Formats: sequence, structure tokens, C-alpha cells
Amino acid sequence: MGDERWPTRENIVRAMRDLVAGAQPGDHYVFHFSGHGGQVKNEDGTEKSGFDDVIWPVDIELRDDDDFENYIKDDEIHDILVEHVPPGAHFMMVFDCCHSGTMADLPNDSEDTRPPSPSSASSGTMFPPSAVKNIRVRGTHDVSGTDGTERKVKQAKFSAPLPPQETVIDDEQPTSADVTSWGACLDDQITLGGRSGGIFIKAFANALRKNPMETYEQLLRTVTRELAKITASVNFHNHEDYDPPTPELESSMPMDQVYDRPIDI
Repeated sequence: MGDERWPTRENIVRAMRDLVAGAQPGDHYVFHFSGHGGQVKNEDGTEKSGFDDVIWPVDIELRDDDDFENYIKDDEIHDILVEHVPPGAHFMMVFDCCHSGTMADLPNDSEDTRPPSPSSASSGTMFPPSAVKNIRVRGTHDVSGTDGTERKVKQAKFSAPLPPQETVIDDEQPTSADVTSWGACLDDQITLGGRSGGIFIKAFANALRKNPMETYEQLLRTVTRELAKITASVNFHNHEDYDPPTPELESSMPMDQVYDRPIDI
């Protein structure tokens, strides 16, 4: 696996470090991961749930006891990325994987401060069978073979981040960084995906294409509503009973200071 674009643990960690190396106030950064996520037992008592959230690189080591090693833990993601964003810089993370609600370990999140729920997903357009027939729980039946989970991850594309762009900032220096993180679902949830990717990142990207000036609250509502609609269609056409994943937004700032702001990428 000599290709530096291959999403091994070593390459992902290196790219994470490179992304924030030399970060300056006024810079805008985006980190995006689409793949598999999991949970491991928290050993230091720092997680309310008792579990750390992890992302799976392509060289994840699956053990005979159904446990796994060589993952990237939420603590590492926070230490490598969040801790190296300087005051005045803007950094957005997007995690399209299971158990991703608090993957960045930021101090504030939408689970306890979520805006009122959008209207029921039972109204609106029902997706055609052709659009949802291959959507399942991420990593279950998308590829054939004895090691389908790992082969599924290997299909992911991994590109080195573009160098950050310099921007002019005001003379008055900010005292903190602006860091946000989007998760495809809550920490105790799984999300859905198919051969062409996860339903969260599609809903997220489509919402921004339609309205690039949406506020964080509007985007959270839109994506939540869209995921509920897609899940309802999957259940209807495939005779399944999946619960709709609930996307989560984390922030380095209090949520009431985030919701009304337009998305700034």
C-alpha cells in the first residue's frame, strides 16, 4: 500500500497533520471522512456513554473475537486537528459514518439543544425503488466476499488536502477558533449507505447546492428531514424497519451562537 492517497491509518493521520500545519488566522479548512465508524470501550472515564467513537481506515485489523484494532479514535482526531486550529481560523469537519455524532469531541453539540423537529417525513416525495434498493446499513451487504467490510472501505477515494488559502483579517485578533463538526448520526446510532456512498453526505451536499446561504440551524433541519424521508423510502421499498439516523452538529462555541449563522466554508 505505497500510494499516499490510499486511506490507511498512516496516510489519513499524515493528511490530517498536513491539513492544519501552518494554519493561520482567517484560513478556512474542511476535513471530510466517508467510510465506516465504530465504538470502543473508553478507558479513561472521559466519555459519558462509556465509549470512544472511532473511524476505520482501510487497514483496520478485524480480530477473531469481532473486535478490531488500528482504528483512529475521536481523541486523536481532536488532538491532531482541533487542537491545532489557531484563533480566527474556521474549520469544518464532516463525518459520514456510523457512531459519528461527537467524533471531534467538541464541547457543545445539538443533541441537547436541537431546534424543534421538522415536519413528519411521511409527507413529501417518496423515492422510487431504483433509488433506494441498494441502500442498507453501512458495511453490511454492499459487496460480496468473505471480507466484505474491508473491501467496502477500500473502494473509498482518498485525496491529500489542498493547501489552505490566505485571507485578510481584521486588526482585532479573535481569541478562539471557529470549529464545527457534522456527524451523520448520533453516537449510539448507525447510518445507511449504498454502493454510491452514504445517504448523509448526499443529503448534506444537495442541501448546500440548493441553498448555499443556509444557516447552521436550517441545514440541520433540512438534512434531518431528508434522512427521515430517505429512510422511510428504504423501509417501504425494501420491507425493512430502520430507524432514521439523526445528524448531529458539534461546535467549539455555544450552539446559540452557531445556529443563526450562515454556513461559511
